[in-house]
Amino acid sequence: MICRNSINFSINISLFLIENGLQMKNIGTYPSTRLRRNRKSDWARRLVQENNISPNDLIWPIFIREGKNIKEPIKSMPGVHRY
Repeated sequence: MICRNSINFSINISLFLIENGLQMKNIGTYPSTRLRRNRKSDWARRLVQENNISPNDLIWPIFIREGKNIKEPIKSMPGVHRY
């Protein structure tokens, strides 16, 4: 029953649009042509390629505070301190 009602609803909308000279926009469909012009040059392909991150690429933050031999923990970052 639900399928029949949804089909009737679609037909009614289509007839309404046709009778009033309107067109329905097709939203959310995959484009019929795939735009590949962004990948023609080597630099553009490298720009959009997948990234590989290793531990050598990471930076360990060091927070410094005024004073000597003072170690203050940072609550939002467990295991990290201000020195």
